[in-house]
Amino acid sequence: MWVFLVCGWHLTLAQGGTMRVFVFLSPECPLCQNYTRTLNQLQQQYAGKVKFTGIIPGKTWKQSDITTFTEKYHIAYLLQVDRDLHITHSLHATTTPEAILLGPDNTVIYQGAIDNWYKSLGRAGNKPTQNYLQDAIDYTLRHQPPPVKKTTPVGCLINDF
Repeated sequence: MWVFLVCGWHLTLAQGGTMRVFVFLSPECPLCQNYTRTLNQLQQQYAGKVKFTGIIPGKTWKQSDITTFTEKYHIAYLLQVDRDLHITHSLHATTTPEAILLGPDNTVIYQGAIDNWYKSLGRAGNKPTQNYLQDAIDYTLRHQPPPVKKTTPVGCLINDF
């Protein structure tokens, strides 16, 4: 079991045998802002089955930035700041937004884009046709391997500061 101390919080990857979704976010990133509705819906849909945590990597963010982001986009899941990038590096996250689904044993089940809504930066489709994260959760809850285990996320690269 991995335990991280982040901003005074103990963040445990494995918790009570539940799956965990870590979503790497940046409060100023338009893509992250656009995905808040989807992430809130997924968190509500899988409440009690999957624990969602938003990770904000880096030292750039003030608490007021995070509070504004949380309130403006009605974030319904826990947000944690990863100031020293311990979680970011441990989970090999590279991009915001990027989702990582961990099984109860902390194995990576899925990593990458939330869905295929964005083809590239600034180039969104009308709506997603593949819901990678949701599919990975659904298949795993049925004790089946997900059809897609890794995708390349579209967004902003996470900086090492």
